[in-house]
Amino acid sequence: FAFTRRFDVVVGGEIIEHLGNPGLFIRACRDHLTDDGVLVLTTPNTFSVNLLLKGLLFADVQLFHEHTNAYTPGLLRELLGRAGLTIERVEYFTEKNPGVKNAIFRLLSRLRPSWSEGILVVARADRRASHG
Repeated sequence: FAFTRRFDVVVGGEIIEHLGNPGLFIRACRDHLTDDGVLVLTTPNTFSVNLLLKGLLFADVQLFHEHTNAYTPGLLRELLGRAGLTIERVEYFTEKNPGVKNAIFRLLSRLRPSWSEGILVVARADRRASHG
């Protein structure tokens, strides 16, 4: 994508795992950030114990349906770094769906990131890096 302006914040919520070429997307996001702008990405936590158990215990759960890529914080750091972005913050989250089973999963997610369903990263362009 190409816009005629730059943005303070670009958000890619639950999209990067669906893309055929996430590097092109990340570079386009970086190119559209202001000098102090940030990129915020969310994606499923590939190695979430929570998602694994839900997939094993509840037949209606489709894990990573229509995804072309799977990410960990380390893989995101590498992908973003190659595009000239530096991760400033990593957070883990679990969606707040109603029900007792989901409340238990949310509690476990607060105690251990490996239980969290999603990863949120905030990255900033490294303007010192050369991109090509």
